[in-house]
Formats: sequence, structure tokens, C-alpha cells
Amino acid sequence: MRMPNSFQANSATTHPNRVPGRTTGEVRRAIRDSRESLAVLARRYGINPKTVAKWKKRDSTDDLPPGPRPGRHRRLTADEEEMIVRFREHTLLPLDDCHYALQARIPHLTRSSLHRCLVRHGISRLAQTAETSEHAEVAAALAPGHLHIDRATIQSPGGEHFLFSAIDEASRFAFVEMTRSGGPDGAASFLARLVDTVPFRITLAVTPDADPFANGGSGASFSRLCDAHGIAHLLKPRPHLWRQNPVARMGRALQDSVVFASEAYLAGLLRDFLPVYNFRRRFKALAGRTPFGFLCQAWQQEPERFLKDPHHLMVGLETASARPPAGL
Repeated sequence: MRMPNSFQANSATTHPNRVPGRTTGEVRRAIRDSRESLAVLARRYGINPKTVAKWKKRDSTDDLPPGPRPGRHRRLTADEEEMIVRFREHTLLPLDDCHYALQARIPHLTRSSLHRCLVRHGISRLAQTAETSEHAEVAAALAPGHLHIDRATIQSPGGEHFLFSAIDEASRFAFVEMTRSGGPDGAASFLARLVDTVPFRITLAVTPDADPFANGGSGASFSRLCDAHGIAHLLKPRPHLWRQNPVARMGRALQDSVVFASEAYLAGLLRDFLPVYNFRRRFKALAGRTPFGFLCQAWQQEPERFLKDPHHLMVGLETASARPPAGL
């Protein structure tokens, strides 16, 4: 193949015996020490201007070997792969959410290595429903203040306990409290502490159309308290087990995974779980941010939706003052 005359002329006049596109240590040192422009040096040595820019930025003129650097990539061990598989099968979280959650235990885990591991074990794809995608689109357009509230029943050697949980639909921020009273009065007390704790204005409370939230219809303690604080109360029938909202999914995960021998042991687990969930776990739906990070950014953009600065507030059981929450 015959090269263009202009390239032949440049190569012949500068270095007739040198192969175009190659650099030597002497040429690299001359490029690094020269103050001429990239275009001038590229024409002089018959190389690409990007190559000139690369050697100008380098501290050394040594030609590094191609390929991955030693120690930069690590293969997953059998124990790490088993941890990934069990976590995926139990939580059914998307790829990015699994990556965010597992990075704390496997620091060298990358998104691509996680995907290859899931493909090897045949669990790289999750079944998606129309309701799930619809909920994600709605959540992305909401502002903080729409809460999903539910109650779960937990058994311990000390008796029966009730776990009230509230999750903000926009930020995924969670507030959880365990109590001995699971009736309408217990639900109203939980809402009162929730209103006093969260930094944003609560505009909507979505609860199951069941006891204790719908007990007595519009005259229930929970509904009366919602009206007193200007909160719209929406009752919804419980969805199918496979198509539950985030509150129900979190409650199911807690009931399936937490095994405790006493009430104090469960309270300690909750105090350890909530700070990690609210302040360290990143979500793909939140563009890789944590729920707390989402609230801080929302406060900077729309401070009128907030009652207090979220930077100085730790929401949930992790902020328990000298007096622990009721029932703990």
C-alpha cells in the first residue's frame, strides 16, 4: 500500500530510517522537555498528537507493559461467590443495588465481576412486573413526604411484639419502632413520634386497609391524628406477596432473616441495621446516593418542604436519646 505523499515527505525529512508511530526513550525525553505545541512535535516525530500528549504528562519515559496491572484485579473466591448468590436469591435486588450493598464486604468487587458471577450461576435476570416499573417511575417524580406505613408481628420468648415501619417513597428513608402495643393507639403513637422526628413535611400516609390503621373507619386514632397534622391518609388493599411495596419487602426481609432469642437482642439488631440502611446503602433508583444523601440534596433544592435541616438529624432508632423507643 502506498502512503500519502505528505506523510512520506514528513517522515523522510525528519527521520528517514525510523518506523512511523514508534517512539524511543530519547524521543520521549525530548517530547517531555520540549515546550513546543503538540501539533509541531507530532509532525516532527511522525506520531499522533495524542501520543505526544501522553508522554508530556508522564513522569517517566519508560514504556509500561500493556494489559492489566498486577494486583489490580482479583478473582472472586468460592466463599465470596456463595455470599453473592445467597444475597441475590434472598433480597432479589437489582444488579446495581447488589453491587452497592456487597462492596462493604467485598471491596474489590466490581460491577462487571458481579454480573459475570450472577451469569455463571444463572441468576442474572430478575422477573419484572408492570407494577414494579410503574412504581419506580412514580417514585422518581415524587418529593419527600409520601410515606408507606405498615406493621409486622414478631414473636420472641418474651411474648408478641409489633414492628411499625415507615419508608419515604422518594428517598427510601426508613423509620422503625418496636412496641408492645399494636392496636390503633400504638399506630397513633408511632405516627406522633414519626412527625416529631422526620425533617420533612409529611403530606401523605399510605397504609394497608386493615387493622390497626382502618379500625373504626374515619374515627380511628390514626386517621384522626393524620387530620390534625394535615396529612392525607390513603388506605390500600394489601398487594400480592410477589408484588409488594418497599415497606412490605423490608418487613419480609427482617422477618425471614432476623433470628433472635430475646427482645433486647432484636432491638440491638435494629439499631445496627437502620444506620447502615439509611446512611450507607446506595440505591440505583437514587442515582447511587444513600437515602440520607437524597434528603440532604432535596433540602438544598426545596427547603420549603422541610421543617428542619436533615444534616443535623439522625432519623430512626439510631437517634434514640436517653429514653429508648417504647417497647425497647
